[in-house]
Amino acid sequence: MSRFLRDAGEILEAANAAQHAGHFTHGLTVLVGGRGPIELLASNDWPLDRLRAERGAEAAYRVTRENGRVRVEGHTRDGSCVLKGESGHQARLHLVPDRRAYQVIEMASARPPAGPPVRELPPAA
Repeated sequence: MSRFLRDAGEILEAANAAQHAGHFTHGLTVLVGGRGPIELLASNDWPLDRLRAERGAEAAYRVTRENGRVRVEGHTRDGSCVLKGESGHQARLHLVPDRRAYQVIEMASARPPAGPPVRELPPAA
C-alpha cells in the first residue's frame, strides 16, 4: 500500500474517532510536504489539486462529513482517492451485537439458596 493511501486511511481513522467522541472539525484540510511536514488548514475551500500545487505539498487531504459519515478526499500529483467512514449508526452496530450476551434465569423464590449460615465479621479495631 502506498504512503498516500496509508495516510488517507490514518486520517480517516482519526476523523472517525473524533466524530465518535463528539470533537469532529468540519472542513479540515491536511497538507503533507515532501520531507514530512504537515500543515492543517481549517475551512479551506480551494480545490485540493490547486492548493497542493500552490503550497508545494506532496499530498493534500480534505476531511468533511457527508450524510453522517466522515469523508476523506486525497490528491497527489499522480492520483486521487476518496475514503468514507461508517455512519454513527453503522459503527454502533459493530460495537453492540444484535444478540444478547447473557442468559436470563428465573428463580423459583427470592430467598437465597440454602447453605451454611453467614458469619458476621467482628467490628474493625
